[in-house]
Amino acid sequence: MRRRTSAMPRTSRTLTPGRALIPGFAPIPGRTLIPGLALALALAFGSALAPSQAQAQSGTSYIYLIDTSGSMEGLPAGSGNAVIFPRVKEELLRHLAEMEAGEQVEILTFDEGVQARAAFDMASPDQRQEAARFVERLEARGQSTWVYRSILDAARDRRAGSDAASPAVFYVFTDGVDNDPEGDSMREMLEAFGELRRENDYLVYVTLGVDLPASDSTAFEEHDWGHLRKQPSGVLRLDVVHVRPPHLNFGFVGEELSDSRSLVLRSTGADSGVVHMRIVASFPEIEDAGGVVQVESTTTDDDTSIQIHLRIVNRESVPEGVFTGDLQLRADQPHVQLLPDRLTATFSTVPLPTATVVGVGEAGIDFGEWRIGDEELPEARIQVEFDVDARSEQAGFYVEVTSDSITSVAPAVAWNGQPSGEEQLLTSTERDNALVFSWPEAPTEDGLLTGEVRLEPEDLQLELQLQDAGLSPNVTGSLVVPWRLQVRPAPLPWWQLALYWLLALVVLLLVLMCVLGVVHGRSPFAGTRLFLVSLGAADPRLHGKLVYQPPGQESQEVQVPLSGARTVRVGTDSEHLPELPDQVEFSARYRDKKERVVARCTYGNVEHRPDGEYETQPLGGQPLERFDVLVMSDKTELTFIDR
Repeated sequence: MRRRTSAMPRTSRTLTPGRALIPGFAPIPGRTLIPGLALALALAFGSALAPSQAQAQSGTSYIYLIDTSGSMEGLPAGSGNAVIFPRVKEELLRHLAEMEAGEQVEILTFDEGVQARAAFDMASPDQRQEAARFVERLEARGQSTWVYRSILDAARDRRAGSDAASPAVFYVFTDGVDNDPEGDSMREMLEAFGELRRENDYLVYVTLGVDLPASDSTAFEEHDWGHLRKQPSGVLRLDVVHVRPPHLNFGFVGEELSDSRSLVLRSTGADSGVVHMRIVASFPEIEDAGGVVQVESTTTDDDTSIQIHLRIVNRESVPEGVFTGDLQLRADQPHVQLLPDRLTATFSTVPLPTATVVGVGEAGIDFGEWRIGDEELPEARIQVEFDVDARSEQAGFYVEVTSDSITSVAPAVAWNGQPSGEEQLLTSTERDNALVFSWPEAPTEDGLLTGEVRLEPEDLQLELQLQDAGLSPNVTGSLVVPWRLQVRPAPLPWWQLALYWLLALVVLLLVLMCVLGVVHGRSPFAGTRLFLVSLGAADPRLHGKLVYQPPGQESQEVQVPLSGARTVRVGTDSEHLPELPDQVEFSARYRDKKERVVARCTYGNVEHRPDGEYETQPLGGQPLERFDVLVMSDKTELTFIDR
């Protein structure tokens, strides 16, 4: 977000380093320690450079040595070498396209030594295009990999150049081990490079899917200007540190330290190590008046930001007014790239008019929950209350809304019903001073969306009044307010929801059947069938047995199949036996002990003897248990009904 400020004459500058410590490291005077070469410019495989709106660290030359041996293209055929070169070219093209003006780039190819080279000034659009064409024409057909000789040749050419003060970073990309028959070892090459390099030159050696000998790895540990990056066969990646916001307004600065301002540091692709960073302030008008602006900084608990304070030395000589200057960010190691490396800063030596932002919750702006497919999108509203001194066109603020994910939608802003852009100064001359956040388009994926709203004051001091002021004090100055929206999945269509309920019901019934079977000692399948029998959807699996004993003979049995309602006749006209004694016994044998059958006598004399008893009793149509016996006379006719 850019601010509209008046141009100021720039004269000689006094730069005072700031001090801060990112957690996990000991403080070093005059330096900010950033954990990991996550905060370094490290070459790796992955995505591209930072967004193009960030300014690149100025005054550094980038010298790329690209291995063009055939192995980068997977040659020779059948060797099993990975095809790396197309992706390397792709990422180099992306990097060149996103470089800022003022950077110097030199590209060298090597196999049997340096084969081609070209230098480009990224300040020229024509040279930027020519650099892209140069990369597109590159081919990897070489037979050798003379890495060390090529590095030293490039270092000699660099030393012979005229620009001795500017730093340079040598990046080497190779998928092989040096095979120069007359070459030096890695340790000897590094020693020679150390003699050739200028004070601010660095070497970053990137291996693409190849493991170097342990002795080569340890050789880099002997030089603080040399860095070895071991990467798998994949994509070239340039890691940078993103610094935001690009402008800090410190409001009123009196005799003491100013209120703190948050400087957020975010990196792409973490790496190990420690990077030292200096913060120096340059305010020409203050310096011309005999004052000096000092920067002090401290770390925060989240490890991703530092708090910056300003102090004016020789305050009595500084006139009253509003002053704008620079905060320059410098890494002690030139290969560490900070984007941007220069921030603008504003402060006032007189108390400023005040605007109070009202209605923000303790957690920031919470849009609550929204379900994909709902017609009404969520909205959040906060109020800005200006004091009497702030009711003018000159005192106001800018607003910027960002999302933590570049792929997610961020809320749009309206000020008193009118869309608010980055260049629009929001002042108290409007109607009701309502700042409304709404969604320009509906999110398409569920999950938690987060981001921040930055309110950047212009000749104004901002104050945040939380909804529950007892939990957190007011915050003054430039405001960074987080926002969140929980997006839920779209509701299911009615037919799909009904199908799910039906499936759930079926599963529940099956579970109940299984439980029923376990309780009664049956298998789940038996329980299921028994449930169907009780509904009348299936017949019991029954069979009967006629037991009779003719005089002077042994007892005999006849099986009587039963299924559903069935009439069983016994006697001389029976379909089962041509002859029967005066009395026979009929016993129904059930496969499942809880299944029942009712016997009704329609003809003849029938008595019922329960299982385990000796006495019979008249049959009354009661259910027959397993192994119960019917004693009946000849020619009896019974009807069995399953229950």
